[in-house]
Amino acid sequence: MVVSVANELQRLGIGRLVESLGPRFRVRTEPDLPRALRSAVADASSVLIVALPDVLVDAGRAVSAATAAGAKVLILFEGDDPRRLTELSQARSCGYLDVGELDAAAVGEALLRTRRGEIVIPPALAASLLAAVREPPPAAHPVRMTPRERQVLHLLVGGLSNKQIARQLEISEHGAKRIVANIMAKMDCPTRTLVVSKAIRIGMLHAPGTEA
Repeated sequence: MVVSVANELQRLGIGRLVESLGPRFRVRTEPDLPRALRSAVADASSVLIVALPDVLVDAGRAVSAATAAGAKVLILFEGDDPRRLTELSQARSCGYLDVGELDAAAVGEALLRTRRGEIVIPPALAASLLAAVREPPPAAHPVRMTPRERQVLHLLVGGLSNKQIARQLEISEHGAKRIVANIMAKMDCPTRTLVVSKAIRIGMLHAPGTEA
């Protein structure tokens, strides 16, 4: 795996955490983000960790492009930052790591899940998403969706991958992928995180068990 974080203390600290996991993971630090992204695209088995402040605006688009090209990217963020839901949606990634929850076990589990193609969302971030879902929605004109698309939209809040959605709904992975693509097109959102953020903002998501 590769750690590309501008903050030297964080970069070295994460490197040491991964080294403590033993020979299962080989780690190197790369402060140059463009070089790290090229490396992540070239090696599909590698996982790249970047920091949220380093990947906003132009760099965020570069991360999104690399992820779309097959790179496995985890974004490091500060869990107590109230802007995190908006900022995290600016760069497509395979998941997120909360600085306040980092230890060797958490990093190791995140790396393994990312390699398996799962979306990693820390419990505190998932709780923030669900809390936002439970807030009274603002007046808006929701996007028209089928009942199945609404089911999948709710599963996206939990960070489920296409494979997990397929298993949950007892459909094929190709079918799950097609439904997610339909939702992204209808919502005019290029990433799953943006879909969830927009759905919450315009009042399409409600607490589990209630009608939208």
